[in-house]
Amino acid sequence: MKIKILSKKYLGENAERYDMRRSSGVKWKKEQLTFETLIKNIPKKSKIIDVPVGTGRFIDLYKKYQMDVSGIDMSEDMLRECAKKAEIQNYPVYLKQGSIFNIEYKDNSFDVAVCIRFLNWINTRDFELAISELCRVANEHLIIGIRNYTSLKDFALSYQGAAGIARQIIRRAYKIVNREGLVVHAKKHIFKTFKKHDLNIVRSVCIERSANGTEYYFYFLRKNNI
Repeated sequence: MKIKILSKKYLGENAERYDMRRSSGVKWKKEQLTFETLIKNIPKKSKIIDVPVGTGRFIDLYKKYQMDVSGIDMSEDMLRECAKKAEIQNYPVYLKQGSIFNIEYKDNSFDVAVCIRFLNWINTRDFELAISELCRVANEHLIIGIRNYTSLKDFALSYQGAAGIARQIIRRAYKIVNREGLVVHAKKHIFKTFKKHDLNIVRSVCIERSANGTEYYFYFLRKNNI
């Protein structure tokens, strides 16, 4: 999805009702549980940049584990919802409007950079730019969520049938994205990007494996140059 379109996607009611429309879902709940298993291993008082921070869905976990949090989002309305949540939690979170492609902080300003549910909306080039910026501002770890194509071998094991495999070959050949503009990345390219930025996978967790031949993973990454 084009960034200009994406920047207008979460305004008004879409921002106000964002959590309510998603928080009862199985994927959302597994994301929350997985994120907690990752964040609790990070030292207390660590400095975290969450971008895009959205409605601040992880504020309760940041508070629980005593993190020092800053958040950036393109949407002023999402930031407003996040500020409300931080106020209710009585937990300070520094928020400002901005872009993941130009994070207005100095190199290595944070211990951890978090990016959940955004990388699935941008193309390959923008994915690389986003990872580059996250690596620049984080001096230790990244926590990201991203969707990739299931390997044909794994897909065949999970969803048997030549017709299903054929559909995936066609889907990949034409690089189809769904009607909402969701982008599915090639796992090979994801790992290539990690290697390019000298990122080591400390832990990966499959959040969702879909019958459409895609997988959604959380990655806990460590910069090898620290």
